[in-house]
Amino acid sequence: MPILTATLPTGCVGINIPAPTTPNVINVFGHDLVEIPGGMFVMGSLDVPNAEPRWVSVDRFFMGRTLVSREQHDETHDTTKDLPWNEVSWFDGKKYLEESGHGLRLPTFPEWQCAARGPAVEMHAAMEQDSRFGAFRPQDFVEFAYARFENFVFGVKAHIVQDPKADPFQRLIRGAELFYGWRVHGTDSGMLTHENAWYEKAQPTDVNWGPDSAYGFKQMAGQLLQWTGDKYYEDAYYRERGMTPPATPHYMLQCGGFFSMPRFIFARAAYRLACDPSGDFKSHGLRVARGN
Repeated sequence: MPILTATLPTGCVGINIPAPTTPNVINVFGHDLVEIPGGMFVMGSLDVPNAEPRWVSVDRFFMGRTLVSREQHDETHDTTKDLPWNEVSWFDGKKYLEESGHGLRLPTFPEWQCAARGPAVEMHAAMEQDSRFGAFRPQDFVEFAYARFENFVFGVKAHIVQDPKADPFQRLIRGAELFYGWRVHGTDSGMLTHENAWYEKAQPTDVNWGPDSAYGFKQMAGQLLQWTGDKYYEDAYYRERGMTPPATPHYMLQCGGFFSMPRFIFARAAYRLACDPSGDFKSHGLRVARGN
């Protein structure tokens, strides 16, 4: 298994810059936007169709701490003002953001996933801080990481390891070299439960409900499907290889919501769904984003 050694570049997401204790938040047109540092991260998952993991670089950007609420959209009654603006089409969201001004837009597909995953997690420290383990033990790593972390690397631009049970990986983690992984779901721990996904509930809930993610976002996994600004490509993860397929007329939605089918794959950070831009279903919402 090739392991590339590399000097960590300044701004490498989550490897030399840990999750900030207090994220930098700015307010733009009534939206609290969390700053995400630019750099490299591993996007994708082998557990999601057409989503082979790969290194991706993003520039610094800002994204809404919560979903856009009905109050922010100015479509509110006192009892529903803190609920998310849902039944929103891609066209509705684009119009709202254009009229809002201030450089607000929908997040791109890589931006949304970078924000949802959080920064890379150093696995030795994470296992030592877990109350179930309290120490890094290679023989227990598969149990520790299962359904919480994936896309393991031993350096920037390194080979991406998917199977922690494989013998080469087990030999490597017995060494002293630090290695990193990314969260599977948009929660601080990487885990997902019925409750923190608002799973199989009858309706959306308050946009401020639930625990913070690693970057301080609310409801990156669960609540509503969230529009991105990118068109849907069946093999979007392969486009950098030189063959760009024609896009469908659909745009991408990210992550599962309160209605999700009984498999948490739909609420993983890497999951995406194609939808006609005029689709304004009960399960559709959005976050705002802005570049530098």
